[in-house]
Amino acid sequence: MWRFQELFESPYPEIKNKRFSADQFIDLYSDKMGHLSYFAYWDGFNVPISIINLFKELYSFRERSNREIAVCDAVYDLRDDGYVIAYVKGDTSTIKHELCHFFYATNQMYRSLVDRNVKNMSNSLRRRLYKGLKAHQYSSEVFDDEINAYLTAFDETEFSSMFPDIRLMEVNQFIEECQIIYSSVKNEKEITQTNQDLEQGNVDSSQQGGEER
Repeated sequence: MWRFQELFESPYPEIKNKRFSADQFIDLYSDKMGHLSYFAYWDGFNVPISIINLFKELYSFRERSNREIAVCDAVYDLRDDGYVIAYVKGDTSTIKHELCHFFYATNQMYRSLVDRNVKNMSNSLRRRLYKGLKAHQYSSEVFDDEINAYLTAFDETEFSSMFPDIRLMEVNQFIEECQIIYSSVKNEKEITQTNQDLEQGNVDSSQQGGEER
C-alpha cells in the first residue's frame, strides 16, 4: 500500500500526487545511516478510490507490483466515491483508527464535530499534538484528522510514545468527546457490519506492527 498512501498524503511534495520511483521514496524516507523503517512502522492505510485511479493513470500494468495489482483488482467495482482501508486482519484498534479517517473524509457532520473538538483544545496542547505528528512524518494537512483518530482508538502506550510531553489528564475530556462523536455517526450494529465488510475485503496483511496512517 505504500505507493497509494504516499500519493495520497505524503509529507513530501516531491512525490505527493505525482509519479515517483522507488529510489526517490527510499532517499526521502531513509535516515542518515541509510536505515528505512517505513515498512515496519505503519500497520494501517486509508485512501479514497480516486487515489487508486490516479495510481493506475501514473503507472502502467507492467510497473505495478503483484500486491498493487491485487489491490487494484480487489477494488475494481468500487464507486468513484469509494474508500479503501488496509490493515492486519483482526486488528480491532487499527480498523477503528482507519474508520475514523473514512468518516472524516466522507461524512460532513462527523468532520465538523471533529474539527470543533480539536479547535476547543488549548493552543499549547494542539501545538504539542502537531509536533508529535510532524515528528512521525505526517503531513500537516491531516493533523486534525489524525488527532481525532488517535484519541478515538486510544492506546495509552502508543499515545505516550508518539506524544511524550502530553499528560493523559490533558486529553481525557477530548478522548471522551471523540468516542461520543464516533458513536453518533454509526450505531454499533452498523459499525460491526462495516467492520465485517472490510474484513472480507482485506487485501494486504503484510504490515506487522507500527502506527496507523
